[in-house]
Amino acid sequence: MSGNQRRRTRVNAQFNMTVCIGDAEDCCKTKIELKTKNLSLKGVLTTSDSRLLDGKPCLLAITLTPEAVIKVE
Repeated sequence: MSGNQRRRTRVNAQFNMTVCIGDAEDCCKTKIELKTKNLSLKGVLTTSDSRLLDGKPCLLAITLTPEAVIKVE
């Protein structure tokens, strides 16, 4: 493998995910329900939705179980 190739491990993982548009204070206004397709250490691939916009602040909530929810701002 040459030195300039990216190497990333992606894990197929289907979880329910909620994207709240806006910062933490007003994120309850717009909630989008998605499903993850895969996860890596650098990101997550999900189903698409036209309401998601590049550069807009949001809060991601990935539900593993009702007791285990991962939230990323």
